[in-house]
Amino acid sequence: MTDLVQLTATELSAAYASGELSPVEATRAVLERAHAVDDHINAFTTLLDDAALEQAGRAEQRWRAGAPLSRIDGVPTSIKDNVPMAALPCRKGSATTDAGPAPENGPAVDRLLEAGAVLFGRTTLPDNACKGVTDSPLTGVTRNPWNLERTPGGSSGGAAAALAAWAGPLALGSDGAGSIRIPCAFSGLAGIKQTYGRVAALPGSPFEGMSHQGPMARCVADVGLLLTAIAHPDPRDGTSWPGPPVYDPTADVDGLAGVRIAFTPDFGLPVPIEPGVARSVAAAADVLRSLGADVVEDCPDLSGVAGALSVLWHGGLAKVYQSVPEDRRGLFDPALVEMARRGETLSAAQLVAASTFKAELGSAMGRFHQGYDLLVGPTLPLVAFEAGVLAPPAYAAEDWMSWSPYVAAFNMTQQPAASIPCGLSDGLPVGLQIVGRRNDDALVLRAAAAFERAAGGFAELSENGTRLAV
Repeated sequence: MTDLVQLTATELSAAYASGELSPVEATRAVLERAHAVDDHINAFTTLLDDAALEQAGRAEQRWRAGAPLSRIDGVPTSIKDNVPMAALPCRKGSATTDAGPAPENGPAVDRLLEAGAVLFGRTTLPDNACKGVTDSPLTGVTRNPWNLERTPGGSSGGAAAALAAWAGPLALGSDGAGSIRIPCAFSGLAGIKQTYGRVAALPGSPFEGMSHQGPMARCVADVGLLLTAIAHPDPRDGTSWPGPPVYDPTADVDGLAGVRIAFTPDFGLPVPIEPGVARSVAAAADVLRSLGADVVEDCPDLSGVAGALSVLWHGGLAKVYQSVPEDRRGLFDPALVEMARRGETLSAAQLVAASTFKAELGSAMGRFHQGYDLLVGPTLPLVAFEAGVLAPPAYAAEDWMSWSPYVAAFNMTQQPAASIPCGLSDGLPVGLQIVGRRNDDALVLRAAAAFERAAGGFAELSENGTRLAV
């Protein structure tokens, strides 16, 4: 592995500006790395060598002319394979989908192309993003670069595995119930599910109002750069809206004086938490205090989230299942089929009740944030477990939601929620979740960057890759 693939998007941009490095060199190095590691991690559905190098050549010309399109012009970026790219298949991790080309780009892809990003590969996900791990009948099992016997999480598991294996500095993922934050936690990465509507998407998700497309990277600054590029409205998404800047690269990250933080060790939920995770998260609270934040242990009532999520999630998957002709339904992941069957038993009254709970939870969180700027706690109660299974032994074997109880509430409330690494347990990353009030994405990113600066991020935890298995 060369040092070139370890450069962040921020560092690449500076090197392009100075002429020390070209987008073609960076893209070639990333493609070589992706090809070298993918047999081990299975992170990509396809690598777009020729198209990426062509895009990189155009970016190189712009930098030489002193006219880059953005700070990520020429930066290699992967796209999760449930976000359409024109003329390429969009399989959504499912053997039931059409292998033909998508008719148009998704809005975030258009924004990335307008920013000059080099789109070099499409990354794996479970069948229709149905679960918090990444394996499917279509693409097989995706593995965690920290330990190839472990899962990188999901559903943006391919994106996470690629980033953690140094195969590209930026990745576009999606998050309907934790699917950016879960793999970021398991893989030692930074990522954010921004306020709903900041990033436009094509309609049609079975989890409307909860599913977000958002940025993943190895450091917070890169997350901010990618979010800046894609945080624009699009006429194809009626829920998207223009807002103030979401990331300020000049913001003070030396301290958090005056920031009011509610810290929770477990979100008040009766779920077993691994001791190493609990220790890392408690230490993270001390780091936030050392940065000058006013940290108080407190948490809103999230006890009703699991029941409402089960209804909304399984109802959505029932819709997915029923939309496929009967003679092709045998191609679905059995886990999706089981969840869809649960959804088929739901009544309209149950769906309305779950939607009502979702709205009321958003109101409750709005009131909670009158007293606190941020809510901080663990992203997950555990570290990465065995690849290819739905849940580890200590949790309900057929329910991935049993081990990911802390994340989906903030899809329901549509608030910005980031995950950043806060330590290691048994040699594997632990995630810290930072949640902000709606529309305050900038503070979430500033707090994440301040913590990262004080405590270290992916590069420090992985000892510049020496702890990784690839």
